[in-house]
Amino acid sequence: MSPHFREGIAGVVYRLKDSKIEYLLLYGLRHGRGWKLLKGSHRNMPEIEVLNKELEDEVKLKAKKVQKIPFRITYEFPKWRQRGYQVMGQDLQVYAVEVDPTAQVQPDFRENFDYHWAGLNEAKKILKLESHKNALEKADELIRKQLDTERKVRE
Repeated sequence: MSPHFREGIAGVVYRLKDSKIEYLLLYGLRHGRGWKLLKGSHRNMPEIEVLNKELEDEVKLKAKKVQKIPFRITYEFPKWRQRGYQVMGQDLQVYAVEVDPTAQVQPDFRENFDYHWAGLNEAKKILKLESHKNALEKADELIRKQLDTERKVRE
């Protein structure tokens, strides 16, 4: 089997609290320390199942609403991590995932050391990877557009 990119998901997890959008950031311990989005992959599972599994396993949350974002995050693993594997990196489909604003985050400390809810500007400042910042911006555009549409329908 030739080297390839493993497919997976990245979740821009958000909640609507006091009419504001807050994004869930995770402080990852594995594969580089730093603030990141929810992400993961599992062989032979549909993307939505992977997303729900990662959400449950990593932070003990359930999706209220899921939207596919027309954006992907693709990156190569460092050479030392590629040795012995047939995987060169990951190609992640991005999803916006709304969760209940009252739900309690319970991080799996084997995956994530900490979590933080942040508005868009704060989240962009503290996310480690540029690709995660770009995914966050794309998701935020879609979420805000949808919220505006819903507000206009109610008026």
